[in-house]
This record gives sequence, structure tokens and C-alpha cells, in this order.
Amino acid sequence: MLDLLAAKPCTLADDCGVAGLDDARCETVNLAANRCTYDCDLSNQCPNSVSCGSSDDNNYCGYVAP
Repeated sequence: MLDLLAAKPCTLADDCGVAGLDDARCETVNLAANRCTYDCDLSNQCPNSVSCGSSDDNNYCGYVAP
């Protein structure tokens, strides 16, 4: 969550979250490409500034429909 709030840039999911854990993703967040985020099922699992969603049912915090 801290990487998401900091808008941490990334190239791979391994650049995000805790080293060695599969706990984060590298995605387009709020229209900014290559930012750290994480999986979610509901919007209340994300900070207020981002929503939970996806175009392929693989939801993450910060998805914005094109």
C-alpha cells in the first residue's frame, strides 16, 4: 500500500511490495503507467484516491477504464 500511495514507479511486480513475496503488481494506476499497486476485490480495499477494477476481472487498486 505504501508503494501505491507514493506512486512508486516500477518495471516488474518484483519492484513493488516486500522483496520475495508475491504481494504487489506493476500496472497503470490512475492513468500513470508502470506504478506499484496491489490486488483488490472491493473499492474499500483501496485508498480513497483510487478505485478497484479491471477490464479482465483481475482487479487491482488504481484501475481507470480507458
